[in-house]
Order: sequence, then structure tokens, then C-alpha cells
Amino acid sequence: MVRETQQNVAAAAKKLYDEKLRKSLEQEHRDEFVAIEPVSGEYFLAKTLSEAIGAVRLKYPDRLAHALRVGHKSTLHFACKFDERNCRQRRSSSFDPASLVTCRIR
Repeated sequence: MVRETQQNVAAAAKKLYDEKLRKSLEQEHRDEFVAIEPVSGEYFLAKTLSEAIGAVRLKYPDRLAHALRVGHKSTLHFACKFDERNCRQRRSSSFDPASLVTCRIR
């Protein structure tokens, strides 16, 4: 469950991104991750989500931050593939629905 504080941090960070950062970051840092600490207005760029979050936590260990992927609608994308052949084979023997969908984070 998302707390109201987390929603406020996310909303403030997205507002900073939209109003002050989007134009410059999307031109030169597309596909990188940006972690925004909305109280200070500072942001941290990195090639990975972990690095961006890590950088903001080093400087502001007691504050919440929000991360975005520059130039994308969402920070992470999930891709799923359904293999119908696998489904038919599983139904004929011991059926395990969990084995029908393969997901990966890209």
C-alpha cells in the first residue's frame, strides 16, 4: 500500500521533472534513470535504477525520493510471453499454471 507521504513525494518529483528537467534531460540523457529529491530539488542521474537511488540515498539518507526513466512513461517495463504449446502439453499431464507465463524485466 502506498502511503500519502510517498504519493506526495512522487507528485512533487514528477512536477519538478515536468517543469524544470524534462526538456534538458530528454535531449542528452534519454534512457538513463533520474532520482529526484523534491525538498532540495536535487536530482541524480545514472545508467541504472539502483545507481540513481543509491546516489540520492547517500546524500539524503533520511529523505524519500522518486525515480523516473528519462524519456519514458514508466520507470520499468515488463514484457510477458504466453506459450500456447506449453499450455497444451501441461494440460495433458500435471498442469501448473505458474509455468505458462514467462516474464522478464527489460
